[in-house]
This record gives sequence, structure tokens and C-alpha cells, in this order.
Amino acid sequence: MRPYRIISLFFLLIVFGYFGEHFYLSELEDRAVLSVTSQNQTRSEDDPEPFHLVVQFYDAVEKNNWGKVKDLVTPEWWVEMYRSGYMEKWQTQVRQDPSLDFVMFLATGQKMDERNGLAWAMGKVDWVSSKQKMHDENEILSFTKQKDGWRISSIQVNRPVELVDEFYQTITAGQFEKLPSFLSAPLGQLWKSGELTASLKSDWAKSKTDVYCVFYLEDFVVQENQAWVKGVVLWNPLTPQALETPVTLSLTQTNDLDWKINKISGHWEIEK
Repeated sequence: MRPYRIISLFFLLIVFGYFGEHFYLSELEDRAVLSVTSQNQTRSEDDPEPFHLVVQFYDAVEKNNWGKVKDLVTPEWWVEMYRSGYMEKWQTQVRQDPSLDFVMFLATGQKMDERNGLAWAMGKVDWVSSKQKMHDENEILSFTKQKDGWRISSIQVNRPVELVDEFYQTITAGQFEKLPSFLSAPLGQLWKSGELTASLKSDWAKSKTDVYCVFYLEDFVVQENQAWVKGVVLWNPLTPQALETPVTLSLTQTNDLDWKINKISGHWEIEK
């Protein structure tokens, strides 16, 4: 088990050194800046309620300790985990892959309404395995305060946010041939025409680090088959040439229930 469990994206970028003076966030009080929790602690004294439950929950899932999980969630969510197959999925996965390890929850936002006993935390769940490649999952955890304390009341995988994150990771990896698969047909054709791709490839080739761009989530809305994701793209973040671009991506859900990006506002329509 790794000695760290939960860390905010803001803290992680500070570690890189550059963002300490460059990347300031508005509404910092709503951002998740949660403490590092060691493997011998179920929570740190500095972890605010109810967000310490995130670490405990994924630790319990990793250990296939569903008795502990039941203590951390509402009765309604316990039933839903069983009904939806969530529980069976993780029981099987952990049983088949003992090397599966929960690394951390990379928090990008949190909010608590103490008066009404409600809260949520949004972020990326990081898993590793020696047997298989594990994909990070963007998730939203909701909490409710009950008579005996806070409990997790739901967990949602946010596919539109996840797809946008994967889109920029694909750019960073230089896998430009895969980019049209993220896009709707009209936008995909624009990329396939080569003009934007050629410019992007040229700029990517000049990058002197392994991190060409990073997407930082600020906000999102999902309504039926439409979604938009707002954030900041950080280009060449580990160099003196770092550039920050606000961006909003619009997405549409297709007939096969997949999501496609149909508009990107903030870059490429102007010179980056």
C-alpha cells in the first residue's frame, strides 16, 4: 500500500514548481485541499469531514472489505451498489487481481452545506496494478449527514469530463491519429483535413518535457444528451514558455450512448 492517499490537484501542481506563482484559483475555499494520509491511518486529524470518507471507502474496496464499505455509505446507496453491479464488479476485479492498489483521490472540487447536511467531492480516482493498465476514473461522491454521522450517498462516473481529460492526455502523448475518435463528425473532419493537426504536431515536437498539456477542470454541466465542460488548458506547464488557456468544450451524447466533443471554444479558433 502506498503511503499517500489523497491530494489536491492544486497541491500537485505546486510540487512541479512553476504554478506556485503562475496558477491562482478563484474561489479557493471551494477547492479540495485535503491532507496526505499515511497507510497506517484511516484518516488524518486534518482531513475535514466528510471528505475523509473518500480514503476509507476506496481503501475498503481495495481490500474487498464490504463490511467496512457498508458502514461508510447510506442504506440506500448500499442497496444501489448491489443492484447496479458496482459491488460485484469490484469484488470480482479485486479477487482476480490481488496487485490492484488504490493510490489516491486527486480532488478537483468540493463543497459542503453544513446546515442541510449535504456535501460533494469531485476528482480522479487513481488505481495501479502490476497485471493490467488501470484507467483513472473521474467521479463525483455525494455525502449526507445522518444521525450517526456523515455517509456516502452516491458515486457517479462523469463520462463527459473523463472524455475531455482523455482528449488532452492523447494530445500530450502525441497520438494525433486518435483525436478524431473523440470528436463529432463535423469537427472530426476539420481535424482530418490536417491544418490544425499539422500545427499541433509542430508545436508538440518542440516540447522538451513529457508534459505537453494538462487540462484542469473548473466546472461542468450534464443535461440529458448535452454537456459542457469548462476548464483551463496549461501548455508546456513545466517550462518558462508555459501558457494558460481558458477553454469550454461542448459535448453531445450519440445514439450508442457514447459522448463526442462537438465544439471547442478557447483555442484553435485563434492562434495559440
